[in-house]
Amino acid sequence: MTQQRAFKEELTADVQVPPGYTYLSSGRCDVKGKEGERAGANFVEAQIQQYKSFILRTTAGAGTFMVRLDYSGGSDKNLQYVSIDDSYSTQETFNIRSVSMSNLRGLFAAGKSSANLSFYVFGKA
Repeated sequence: MTQQRAFKEELTADVQVPPGYTYLSSGRCDVKGKEGERAGANFVEAQIQQYKSFILRTTAGAGTFMVRLDYSGGSDKNLQYVSIDDSYSTQETFNIRSVSMSNLRGLFAAGKSSANLSFYVFGKA
């Protein structure tokens, strides 16, 4: 078993991957008061063309932020506000099935954001 595969299996056991979803990455959101202002790096990039539904689960903090679509050429767009907390029973899903995939590079957290957060990202095709 490779070290990467062992790590992925351990991570999957630790973070309780939702049924039908795949662990993709982790992300971060900083407090920002202006709507649309970048509040963290892209939390989905290479997988953006493969996965269409997403769940975010907190690793630290709870709050609300805007998910933005990162398009090449600077034409980023708001997708929707999401709220995350430490209760898996109230998790929120969102999808990108109806957005233009042309030049879409990823997803990132943006303002207005209510708290400094760290979270896991899960995707479903």
